[in-house]
Amino acid sequence: MNILIPVFSFGRGGGERVLSLLASELVKNGNRVFFVSPESGNIPYYPTEAEIFTFPDTKKFSRSLNFIINYFNCWKKCRNLDADVAIANYHITALLVLFLKRNTKKFYYIQANEAKLCPRFLRKIFAFLTYFLPLNKIVNSKTILPNFINNYIAVIPAGIDLNLYSSKKLPLINSVDKVKIGIVGRKEPYKGTIELINALSNLDQGLKSRIKLHIAIHIPQDAIGKLWDFEFFEINNDTDLSDFYKSNDVVIAVGLIENGAFHYPCAEAMASGRLVISNYSPLHETQSVLKISDFSEINVLTALEQIFNMSEDEISEEVTSNLLKINDCSWEKIGKKMNKILSEH
Repeated sequence: MNILIPVFSFGRGGGERVLSLLASELVKNGNRVFFVSPESGNIPYYPTEAEIFTFPDTKKFSRSLNFIINYFNCWKKCRNLDADVAIANYHITALLVLFLKRNTKKFYYIQANEAKLCPRFLRKIFAFLTYFLPLNKIVNSKTILPNFINNYIAVIPAGIDLNLYSSKKLPLINSVDKVKIGIVGRKEPYKGTIELINALSNLDQGLKSRIKLHIAIHIPQDAIGKLWDFEFFEINNDTDLSDFYKSNDVVIAVGLIENGAFHYPCAEAMASGRLVISNYSPLHETQSVLKISDFSEINVLTALEQIFNMSEDEISEEVTSNLLKINDCSWEKIGKKMNKILSEH
């Protein structure tokens, strides 16, 4: 199959990483995959085996007129490529994919409910309306969209490099003076980093004295005063991230929105053999005693207190169960699953 993915930029977010790696897996499955992006745009931050085609873009006029011209040029380039399959991955490209040639199979791979994430009201409305378009919806979690528009054809989460994240070392809880608890801090308010640090600051002093916090990527300025024994980790690549997870006994991977959606820190921490507290998938899809329905201080602290009461056998059982679940998320398996869906629909 010739598979087309239009984009207007290559960013560093998790969604862009998924696209680059998923495209590579589709190439390995015998397809020709190509991104269509602006001529003035950057190269993919995450390496991919897909080809890159460009369209002429302009910045000479007003922002609105530039967008209209560039959108048309992108659509024209995509149409001329005459792909067998087109995949929209963003609300901006959903309408573009819809109006490609009738014999092109059209899919909408939804990695987030963008109606919740767009900062402006009109963009929220536009993003929401794209979920009504007659595209074959593929979601990364069963619960990512409201029930009345959740008419997906398949659930395909992001993949994980299991070789990079695997670890044979079990978490140490009862045999160490300090239990290391990891947090991947983020700037975006909906990620809940400040709220999580505030919650942890309310632990009783006895538990606090047994905890050392490991915080990666970002510490909100407003939260620094609430921290006690902590270490900051700068992350420059996936190896740094893998080492960060493995430095912990527990990883708390929570957020304020989209309960049950696929969440990279949750998946990566599970693959690293850590105890994980999360309101996200893949943990959300297991029988873990540490999964929480949504973020709240009481939910997080209750789960954390439960960890300190777990026996070594219970810890081993929890980690083993998580690893069995995460084996379904290898990039090889995810690529084959996506290839099957694109072929059969």
